[in-house]
Amino acid sequence: LTSSLKLCFEHGGENAATLPYPLIKETVDALTYFFRNLDYVSSLSQDTLEYALRETVHALLDDRLGAANGVKADTIGGTVVRAINKLAMREATAPSRETSLSALILLQQSTISSIGVSQPAKVSRVFTKLFNKVMKDEHEKNKTNPLGDVKLDSLLYSLDWLLQTMEEIRSSNAGDGEILVSSLEMSKRLMTELVKCRGASVRECLEQLELPECGPMEKLLVDCEQEMGLPTHLPQNGPRVGQHNSHVENKGTHLAGLVNHFAEAEEGPDRQVALVALCNFKRSNIDFEAHLSHLSPHFRQHILDAVGKASKENSTEAGPEHAAGDSLNERMKNLQLGVGQNKADQHPPVNQAASLRARLEALRHSTS
Repeated sequence: LTSSLKLCFEHGGENAATLPYPLIKETVDALTYFFRNLDYVSSLSQDTLEYALRETVHALLDDRLGAANGVKADTIGGTVVRAINKLAMREATAPSRETSLSALILLQQSTISSIGVSQPAKVSRVFTKLFNKVMKDEHEKNKTNPLGDVKLDSLLYSLDWLLQTMEEIRSSNAGDGEILVSSLEMSKRLMTELVKCRGASVRECLEQLELPECGPMEKLLVDCEQEMGLPTHLPQNGPRVGQHNSHVENKGTHLAGLVNHFAEAEEGPDRQVALVALCNFKRSNIDFEAHLSHLSPHFRQHILDAVGKASKENSTEAGPEHAAGDSLNERMKNLQLGVGQNKADQHPPVNQAASLRARLEALRHSTS
């Protein structure tokens, strides 16, 4: 259905009069029915949701509908715009919170980092509005325990990727600052909401993820804590006090745990979570292979191949241009964290955002 909607807007060139309005309306109605059916929505993968949201937002902002400049409600274009707008909100709020929030964060990341997105600032703004709608819906429907069921590691990995992408865009002076306004708003609100709803568990989870010291994630957390009047843990220039020695001493034990997790995890999201952890360890330990000497040759080579493949693919395909991020995004979609995915139900290949941050640390730093 989403592909059909996309095809409708690829018809007729730039002439608004040639748009198949009746077909667009029927397709939107069918998609709206789908997202109202809980049985259908519960089986929806994050990957598919990203595709649906992306194409719906692009349709909403199509200049031929007049959505960007405002339309009268009594025109056929106005009717279609209102229907698409309602569909976008339904798509954002109907799935599980974890799926919706992760999808919107990664769509935001893809929007600001890709050179092929039309009207990126407007698209980014719409994704932020949908994000705010999801948060409002969560507080209204889950008053006693908002965001209590979401997996923090999954959301924080996604948020970290978005924040690092924003940092790269700022440092490269790519475009103007307008494109980052909505991304910053989304990032800050998500962290604030997580701290409000989940408290100290947010910082505890960040420490387990072993993200870079003094990185954008920790800085954002400190900013949010300060604004909320909470005790803060200011980042230091170097390892936290008391942690360096214990980290060295326990390095072997830590890797053993990562290896066991990788070996015991089932194929799919759990396996990819374990792979990300191994990639992070390898990136910060040049003697990675030596730490695997106690393993059987076959299993040691299996781990080295799995971790090394990510670095090799990125070093041969990625370049300094943002366009290289598109191929990275495509590979990322196959490595979702905490999101069930059925490849048989996937839509045809399209240029779309990554489904989670798996391989991010390994891939992005493999050439550094």
